[in-house]
Amino acid sequence: MKVKFQDHFDPAYECIHLLTRHFAPPEGLHSTQDVVNLFAEKSGVPLSELTPLTDPVQHAEDYILQNLDIPEETLRFYFDSSLGNWVTLGSALYEIQLSGIHFAQLLNQQRLPALHDLLSRILDCPIESLKTVDSLPELLRFLRNYPRIEHYKYACIQVFSDPEACQAEFSQIIEQATALFQKVEAPFLHLIDKAKHLFHSNQHPAFQDMMAHVPQNGELIFIPTLMPLDDIVLNDHNKSPSYLYYGVFFDAFDALVKKYCQDINRFSRGLKVLSDTRRLNILLELKNQPLYGQDISDRLNLSPATVSYHMANLLYENFVVAEKQGIYTQYSICRPNLQAFFQSLQNSLL
Repeated sequence: MKVKFQDHFDPAYECIHLLTRHFAPPEGLHSTQDVVNLFAEKSGVPLSELTPLTDPVQHAEDYILQNLDIPEETLRFYFDSSLGNWVTLGSALYEIQLSGIHFAQLLNQQRLPALHDLLSRILDCPIESLKTVDSLPELLRFLRNYPRIEHYKYACIQVFSDPEACQAEFSQIIEQATALFQKVEAPFLHLIDKAKHLFHSNQHPAFQDMMAHVPQNGELIFIPTLMPLDDIVLNDHNKSPSYLYYGVFFDAFDALVKKYCQDINRFSRGLKVLSDTRRLNILLELKNQPLYGQDISDRLNLSPATVSYHMANLLYENFVVAEKQGIYTQYSICRPNLQAFFQSLQNSLL
């Protein structure tokens, strides 16, 4: 497949994502911090590892929302995602705009097919189901029995009645929002080249499964994204070109998940080793001085084989170190490793 890399963020896409998330249902995620909190909860990655990466994104988001001079009810009209997904009037108008449809420039015979295209995106329904909708009364009749909440039906009525006005107002919102985004994007631009480089080495199973749907003889447009953080979205996978929206934090988040998954396994092993009374007694004996295996055997009344077994467990976790002295082996407690283990455990759990 041929991959074309976009070397900049798409400000309109970033702002639509930000605003759609902001106007999500009450039980949804409304901000960068909400996304990070949920990720930390589900993955086990401490917030202290995530917030240095994502706090600047939250600050950028706050700046855009606080300086956007648009009435909230207008923003809500275009970006309310009460359906519980990312289908909004704003996202539908953006897709229409990308496809080159501008209602103010259409001929009369082009107008109805374009409206059907837009309505199908708002309602998330097949365009064929709208073939009988050729007037406002027919649209009202169609919506009466269509299973969508009132917000979406109202949006359909408004856009059908005056698509030029809706498209013009939406363009004004996006123009203002993207200007604000461009004022805060500079600190994140270096992440784009890194994401492009890591794209080629991304072996995440979910990503590989996604890419398997792209035709090998097709074209893929790589678009880096900031506000979605670690999300990767593939659009139009059965067409050429396909569009891959690649979250510039995906690889950093994935590395943290792997790191803390490994830490959890190590915590489990280490705690299991330390939970044995005899191994704890061995560590207590080694606390004040190094000892040979026979010394430990005599002090704790353990057979040499038993001492060897327990020492192997302690050595594996690097809680003790062994030093060969002739035919004998001397063991010492490894304080730095024990301290590091308990410090990591404390950082993760407390």
